[in-house]
Amino acid sequence: MRFEEYIKRKIVKRITKDNQLIKSIIKTAEFNLKFFEKSEITKESSRKIVSNYTIF
Repeated sequence: MRFEEYIKRKIVKRITKDNQLIKSIIKTAEFNLKFFEKSEITKESSRKIVSNYTIF
């Protein structure tokens, strides 16, 4: 199926990029990277780290 067909069936929609959202996601990712650089991931800590940073 072509993309236009998905639009016609309202399965997807076109949007414009959100520059503020992009900047926010990058800032959050940079913050998380700094956190993980300082953290030692062990068998004991891995479960908690994964549960705090996983999106379901």
